[in-house]
Amino acid sequence: MQRQRDIYRSPIHPRNIYEPHSVAKRTSQHGLVMSELLLAPHTGIIDVSSYTAHALMITLSDTSVRQVNHVGDQVFEGAFPGGAFACTPIKTPLYASWESADDDLLFVIQPEWLEKLATETGQVNPDRIELLPVAMKQDPQMETLGRLFQQELLNDSLGGSLYYESLINLLGIHLLRHYCAFEAKPLNELNGLQGQKRQQAIAYIHDHLGQDISLNAIATYLEMSQYHFCRWFKQVMGIPPYEYVIQQRVGCAKRLLKDKNLALADIALQCGFNSQSHLIRHFKKQTGLTPKQYRDL
Repeated sequence: MQRQRDIYRSPIHPRNIYEPHSVAKRTSQHGLVMSELLLAPHTGIIDVSSYTAHALMITLSDTSVRQVNHVGDQVFEGAFPGGAFACTPIKTPLYASWESADDDLLFVIQPEWLEKLATETGQVNPDRIELLPVAMKQDPQMETLGRLFQQELLNDSLGGSLYYESLINLLGIHLLRHYCAFEAKPLNELNGLQGQKRQQAIAYIHDHLGQDISLNAIATYLEMSQYHFCRWFKQVMGIPPYEYVIQQRVGCAKRLLKDKNLALADIALQCGFNSQSHLIRHFKKQTGLTPKQYRDL
């Protein structure tokens, strides 16, 4: 039997905590949430007595050998299917033993962030947040979110801050709605906001189109929470903020493509895309043509 190890000592640098059990392929941190794509090259045993954050692990690869997960009073023994997840709330005892290497997605979530999200969404009293321990569960929505995070981490966050923050908020809201000891409160319908707010949102996006637009920055500018801004924007515009920004960036590229002296790489940067390949990918998705094919029309 391999020597037991104490992990999760730091909520900030899970890569250091997990070695040598796993190697980080990509890491991203937004505020009080750390996400990390892990490749576990070794089998082993972990034994955790205390740590200072919630931990959520989504397994991305199928396993066919026995694994043991004890999270609080929840127990699972068997093969961990791809897409399944385990959740270890803060101060919950965890013991896990596994016999195969898996690709996993780790989230280290500071309690303060969940409390802030609960306050903004009004779903759960932030003073009564108590995540439920999960030794193993298959949840289609959680798996979908995990795969989306995986794509972003593997593609160097091509979607940018706006998209990544949206994913993080969706993950937190899903935890509060379905894995909290206290039932979520029904959400109040949004009151109609003035047309001025709509124009302010559009103006802000267009003024910052060439930058890595942050969901938090737009919401703060409009004096709204991120959660309510996303709901309101989709209600009045018909699409999420991320999709609207991509549409506007593609429109910007169309205009700049008329100048045949401009290189595609320069157009991409001027329109706010991370790279030329990022521009090509979204341009073709929106128009059915590559930028070069569009320019040659």
